[in-house]
Amino acid sequence: MYELIKRVDFSKKRNNPEKDYLKKLFIEWLNRNYPDVNTVDTYFSDAIFIGNNPSLGLDIVEIISDEDEGRTNYHRALVKHFESKGWNSALVHSRAEEYLKRLDQLKEFLVDYEKNK
Repeated sequence: MYELIKRVDFSKKRNNPEKDYLKKLFIEWLNRNYPDVNTVDTYFSDAIFIGNNPSLGLDIVEIISDEDEGRTNYHRALVKHFESKGWNSALVHSRAEEYLKRLDQLKEFLVDYEKNK
């Protein structure tokens, strides 16, 4: 499961055709399944942002593979990251929920991709 995302080297910031392809497929999927979502470039980046932040010790494949603990660790890392920006608690938790929603949609996309390939 999640073979598509496992092939992507997220440490490469530029010239990353695998990441660009994954992003393209995800945005196309969002447009079909969630047409009300504004699929600006940052939407994909937000979905994987914390999950591939080595300073927080998280890995996106581990996060999406482990339904409970992965999501909990991701949420905890989001809160920690947003608190470090000096944001108030309401904004921190609101933003963390937005990112969790994006992560859930990314997981849903990956499951659909595996079923339909």
